[in-house]
Amino acid sequence: MDDGALQAIDQLVKARRSIRRFTDRPVSKRLLIEVLDIAGSAPSNSNMQPWRVYLVGGAAKDKLAQALTEAHQKSPADYQPERPMYAPNLPIPYSDRLQLFGRVFYGALGIDRTDMEARGRQTARNLIFFDAPIAAFFTVDRRLEAGSWFDCGLLAQTFMLAAKARGLDTCPQIFLTKYHSVVRRHLPIDDSQIMLCGMSIGYADTSCAEYTINMPRVPIDEFASIVGLE
Repeated sequence: MDDGALQAIDQLVKARRSIRRFTDRPVSKRLLIEVLDIAGSAPSNSNMQPWRVYLVGGAAKDKLAQALTEAHQKSPADYQPERPMYAPNLPIPYSDRLQLFGRVFYGALGIDRTDMEARGRQTARNLIFFDAPIAAFFTVDRRLEAGSWFDCGLLAQTFMLAAKARGLDTCPQIFLTKYHSVVRRHLPIDDSQIMLCGMSIGYADTSCAEYTINMPRVPIDEFASIVGLE
């Protein structure tokens, strides 16, 4: 691999970020198929390829967004993800990182940490896919084990990188798994599948405050150990 290709890959990986406000520029089905074709090359344990992906746009996406919003407004307590989004009694350092995310994110938007109404309005934007023209949902056969969940994560990351290489932006949204029963009524996701993640897909609104947010990353020595090498 030459230096140009290496730099392009490095830049692509670092340029990918979670976008939380999109323009209304449409995304073609042809482009999504290109991205899916590349994403399908992701590795998986014993090549089981245990994932499924469901994409929705147009009026069908708008109808889903309306249903999700109504469910969230009327009775959010009636909906729960099939697996918790966070571990109970989230331990340090993960609880600290979660709190840091909140301070950075809401601070950039000028939302005070005590302003629960404003925070709630921002959270509700998940349900309209941050105005993105395309929504996606990633699932795995519920009979499979954690290794297959890892495989699906590899697919989702490959999908996001392939999308970014084509000028598309994305935002993975675990939050949407809370309303999996609503999504199932609008998409052909049967009970054999467990929803692992939703995703918003489109073109970033680069003029908004959300686009300026850069989340801090943990330094290498905090997440990696290298043994036996000088």
